[in-house]
Amino acid sequence: MREGIIERLRDKAVDVINHYIYYARTFNHYANDIVMVSPRSVSQIYLKIEDQNKIIFEDDMLFELHKPRYFVEYFDMLNEPGAFDAFEEILKSGESLLHINLLFDAFYALYEGRYNESILNCATATESMFIPIISAWLKKQLFHQRDNDVSRVLMETPTAIKYELLFGSVKGDLLSVHPSLLENLKEMNKTRNKIVHSGYQSNKSKAELFLNTVAKTLMILHFNMEPEEKPSL
Repeated sequence: MREGIIERLRDKAVDVINHYIYYARTFNHYANDIVMVSPRSVSQIYLKIEDQNKIIFEDDMLFELHKPRYFVEYFDMLNEPGAFDAFEEILKSGESLLHINLLFDAFYALYEGRYNESILNCATATESMFIPIISAWLKKQLFHQRDNDVSRVLMETPTAIKYELLFGSVKGDLLSVHPSLLENLKEMNKTRNKIVHSGYQSNKSKAELFLNTVAKTLMILHFNMEPEEKPSL
C-alpha cells in the first residue's frame, strides 16, 4: 500500500479515537486525565489492517508532526540576523505582534492534537494582521476619513469580502498571484464559523493546511515578498 494512503488511514484512526476521548471526557468526569492522541502524547502507533481475516498491513509507525513548510520558512526568516531590530522598531511604533504569537499558538495546538484551537488561532492571527492593513487602506478611500466610519464598514463587511479586498486591491501587488491562498483562507473562515457556531470538530489535515496557508500569507505581507513566477499553495 502506498505510504500516503497508510498515513491517511493512521490519521483517520487517530481522529476516531480522539472523537471518543473527547466525548468520554465530556460525560465522564473520571476520564478527565485522559489526553488526546497526538505527537506530543504518543510517539509510536501500531497499525494493523485486515480484510476478511487476512492481514494486509501491519507495522509500528512513528507518530510525529511534520512541520508545515511555510511555517518553518516564516520561523527561519523571523530568526535571521537583524530581524530582532525590525521587531524592536515595530514595538516602539506601537504596532502589535499578536499575529506572530497566535501563529505559534496555532502550531503548538496542532502538535498537541487540539485541531479546533489551532484553526481558531490561525483565523485570529489572520485578522490581527489584516484588519489594520485594510483599515488604513479603506480610510484613504473615504471622503471624511473618520475612524468610526471605517470601523462600521469593516464590521458590516463579511470576512470573505475582506479577504477579496486584501488580495484584489489593498495588497494585490503582493497577493493577487496567489489565488489558492485566498481560497484556503475563505475555507478556513467557513471552518472557523462551523467550529464556533455548530460545534464542528475539525481534523489534522485541515489544521495543517490552514497553518501553512496563514504562515505563507503573513510571511508575504510581513517581508513584502515579491510574487513568485510559479506560486505554490
